[in-house]
Amino acid sequence: MIREKTISKWRRILRGRNISRGAFLTVALLIPLAARGDGKGNAPAARITFITESVVYIDLGYDDGLAEGALLDVLRDGAMVAELTVIYLSSTKASCTSSVPAHELVEGDVVIPRDPIAPRPAVVEDVEKRIDEAAGVRASGGSFFRRNGIRGRVGFRYSAVNNLTGTSEDYAQPSLDVKAKAARIAGSSWGIDLDMRSRRTYRQKTDGTNPVDSRTRVYRLAASWQRRGSAWRVTAGRQVSSSLSAVSVFDGVVAEHAGRRWTPGVFAGTQPDYDSYGLSGDVIEFGVYAGWKLPTRNRRRWSITAGAVGSRHGGEINREYFFLQSRFSNPKSALYVSQQVDLNRGWKRDAGEKPLSLTDTYGYARHRVFETVTVELGYDNRRNIRLYRYAITPETEFDDSYRQGIWAGVEKKFSRAFRTSLRGRSRTGGIRSATLSNSLSWRRGFNLRIRTRSTLYENESTTGRLNSVTAGISLGPINPLEITQGVRSEHHATDSRLDTNVQWFGVDASVNLARSWYLSLSGESSRGATERSESVYSGLYCRF
Repeated sequence: MIREKTISKWRRILRGRNISRGAFLTVALLIPLAARGDGKGNAPAARITFITESVVYIDLGYDDGLAEGALLDVLRDGAMVAELTVIYLSSTKASCTSSVPAHELVEGDVVIPRDPIAPRPAVVEDVEKRIDEAAGVRASGGSFFRRNGIRGRVGFRYSAVNNLTGTSEDYAQPSLDVKAKAARIAGSSWGIDLDMRSRRTYRQKTDGTNPVDSRTRVYRLAASWQRRGSAWRVTAGRQVSSSLSAVSVFDGVVAEHAGRRWTPGVFAGTQPDYDSYGLSGDVIEFGVYAGWKLPTRNRRRWSITAGAVGSRHGGEINREYFFLQSRFSNPKSALYVSQQVDLNRGWKRDAGEKPLSLTDTYGYARHRVFETVTVELGYDNRRNIRLYRYAITPETEFDDSYRQGIWAGVEKKFSRAFRTSLRGRSRTGGIRSATLSNSLSWRRGFNLRIRTRSTLYENESTTGRLNSVTAGISLGPINPLEITQGVRSEHHATDSRLDTNVQWFGVDASVNLARSWYLSLSGESSRGATERSESVYSGLYCRF
């Protein structure tokens, strides 16, 4: 109430006709802009606006005081889920790399700079708008969607692969993506969450046939209701709940009570068809859960969510399990653990399964030992993960193929411009690998950045290496423009005919066409003894 009265008072003062321009500017510099602050000094909060397979974009830039190399925490439901490192900057936006795979992040996740930053002085015309936003007043400017609290994007994409060996098929694939999200539409109690992707694939097979396949998948289509001032929230439709990440995508209803510390909830629904992603009543799913979080103190965050889930297929037990998710973070450390425990009854018990079995374990820990040295440890034995990549590179293909296993690493920051890291992995299939990565950047001029990667891997019968180097610059609205050169080779001790050596060359460009329009272009050429192909990918996006 005090905050609302204070904001109303400043609004009346700013609207007064007798205020001088000098006094107005003074107020602009002194008012704490709550819409951009996080309550911890002058470090403003931002959100993830766009995600590619390797880059995360946020709505915070040079004008806000952000610098290249800055570290940011990604928060979801008050808990840190990742760390971002700024690699390129524009006046109001930044592109970043992530400490976790980009597909684990979500557009709309909150991003907070780890260290306080000093924003450039706000322009006079923007002061009253920010005060209104802090008070929850709907802005009168912008598009129809933004005026009503709806944000999203429409993307038109085209990808094609030309196989030059004549032993595999070529294809072309135009696509359309639509994403939209709103918490309170036009100030009401209703919200929406939409993620729909449609594509049409034209194939040219080696037998001369040209099949065409059309597919539309809805990943999220849900409506939510939450009365202003109430802790109760009900969501119905196809959804992905952050509290129920162990459940993944489902069609149904979730009701939860988001209190200051406790968030209990229940849900019931069905699983979509695994192949077509269409509605299906074959598997019925239901469960209960409860989350607890520690109020933020001294930038320390801690949350735990536990629950029980059961599913039935044709009236019989499909799967029953308990799950636990825990997140902890402070300025130096971050920890995330997810564990599922299957309860084996009925036909599973009759088949010889133990009453309880540990399944789908994932853990990640990071700690900054010294100011410039950070260590990390992780483990992943999750059986099934849905990955959606707009484009596949030899590097992403290698990392996705050997996702499961345990890894450890250390990163050393030698200066603001140069850092290096070393990570060792023991992966599924007995494959062991070591990866050395380096990053060098200059803020001046064209904001040049160079990244190198060298991976050595082996198992009982195979040894291999993967090396790549990426150089990028900023050229006005082209931010960034990157060129990548890489090579992957394998030697099989048992049969030399299985040896491979593939080299690839790629170009990627991101172009800001206008305030709401964004263009992505990439091309790749691969050459090897048994593999020769050319691929192109382009995407035109409009944010609203």
